Amino acid sequence: MHLPRQALGARIRNWLLAGMIVTAPLLITAYVVWQVVDFFDGWMNSILPARWNPETYLPFSLPGVGLLMAMAILVLIGWSTAGLIGRTVVRWSELVLARTPVIRSIYATLKQLFETLFAQQAKAFRDVVMVEFPTAGQWSVGFMTGEAPDAVGDQVEGPHVSVFVPLTPNPTSGFIIFVPRSRIRVLDITVDEAFKMILSFGIVGGNRSGLPQPSAPVEQPQGIRAPEQV
Repeated sequence: MHLPRQALGARIRNWLLAGMIVTAPLLITAYVVWQVVDFFDGWMNSILPARWNPETYLPFSLPGVGLLMAMAILVLIGWSTAGLIGRTVVRWSELVLARTPVIRSIYATLKQLFETLFAQQAKAFRDVVMVEFPTAGQWSVGFMTGEAPDAVGDQVEGPHVSVFVPLTPNPTSGFIIFVPRSRIRVLDITVDEAFKMILSFGIVGGNRSGLPQPSAPVEQPQGIRAPEQV
């Protein structure tokens, strides 16, 4: 029995879409991984002496050698900083950087950022929230990163929190906004689910349990005070 032409065309279209859904994530993932491996391979080949490069003695290339060597170097640096000599070198290096204009600000900011992101007790990006942004009545998904700095708390009334609102589909850029704690809505979803929602333009991620829930009232944290009445 022959299928109608329209039904056959619809099936071919569905098969094409199914093939794209299956292969596109695999191809994109493979491309990103290959770019990372190629970057580290090229970087290590540019700084590594030829006599130490395994590819010098092999008739073929070994993708990933640069990445493995970079990881080994990082492990070695981490191990050395645990000792007395390593801690002394790091301490003196930080003293030099702390006395260098411009560079000290960049280094201090980056160090604090990485310590916050990789510390075991870090609370950054722990809570997924919704805030009214960019205007009232329009809600955006963001990540609460902590209490507002003292400089901000001195200029506003009541406790405020820092919220990072990422852009779609590039969550590495976005906005830092300071929102009254009473105006945020905590979502019952994980950070991974929130990133899926952002990267997919809201198509993937989240569920019915992710509806905004009213935030519980909290005591006013230290370092944030209302402005004096004039």
